[in-house]
Amino acid sequence: TTDPLSYTVQGTYTITWHYNDGHGNVSSQTQTVIVKDTIAPVPEVASLPTVTGQCSATIAAAPTATDNCAGHITGTTTDPLTYTAQGTYTVTWHYNDGNGNASSQTQIVIVKDTIPPVLTCPTDISVACSVNQFVPVTVSASATDNCDSAPAVAYSPAPGSGFPIGTTQVTCIATDASGNPSSCTFNVTRVPLAFTG
Repeated sequence: TTDPLSYTVQGTYTITWHYNDGHGNVSSQTQTVIVKDTIAPVPEVASLPTVTGQCSATIAAAPTATDNCAGHITGTTTDPLTYTAQGTYTVTWHYNDGNGNASSQTQIVIVKDTIPPVLTCPTDISVACSVNQFVPVTVSASATDNCDSAPAVAYSPAPGSGFPIGTTQVTCIATDASGNPSSCTFNVTRVPLAFTG
């Protein structure tokens, strides 16, 4: 035959074979050669790792697959790779070998803030007053958080409350937007004034 015996491009080819006995007698027949890739790419990692973050999470690199014909294939996705809101997300990766065969796999992204605020209580307070005098005490604890710029701070008793004679423990609780709490305490001591006759 004068036709090629090897084919590397997808398609259907016909080879014509000729038989000649050297005495002027010739016959021929054809042979069909089909190059058709029917095997989808195989992901190189069977189960993609879950990507996690406290305030945000980003998939740093696209996963890859191996194909019997195309070799190394990098996955593609139409899903975002970065997430900044708390929650669980699914990213779908696609692998296409260019010959009509495709496979896919998913990857989980979790944004979950688990770190409580850093709370600093004021120092203990001592107030001198008469026995029947109402003494409002205004206090302010400071709280910072890794994700929440302004975590809520609650007090018990609340600032501005009148405190009885003696020592009262005040509890401060800071809670961030993800519901992580932290607490601290300080004392307010009310000392009665001494009267001299």
